[in-house]
Amino acid sequence: MSSELVDVIYEDALCRVECVKLPGMVWAGITVECPPQNDVERGYGYSPHRAALIACSRHGRLLDAEGEPIENPDWDALFMANGAQIIDIASAWWTLNVNAQRQKLNALKKALAAGTTTS
Repeated sequence: MSSELVDVIYEDALCRVECVKLPGMVWAGITVECPPQNDVERGYGYSPHRAALIACSRHGRLLDAEGEPIENPDWDALFMANGAQIIDIASAWWTLNVNAQRQKLNALKKALAAGTTTS
């Protein structure tokens, strides 16, 4: 399973959020729960920051500096603490669950147009 680690500050300590590639319908279900609230979000079709919070609380892990999972992290507090963290976490979920698939699709289209295939 593909994953990405994002460095964050949690309770004044360096930690990492582990974001993972989710099954398509799981990610789609999360985005449906997060309707866009402004023009920027409408470009995504959902609220990426809200989707990241939900994805973290249901499927993510918060790891301490040694890589050990933190039990029952307060995801709301982590997201309220620092706006830059929210952007980085949301970007990781988007990269894994939206952009990676778009890039793969585009590569397959290019290969087909060139008369070759890729795996």
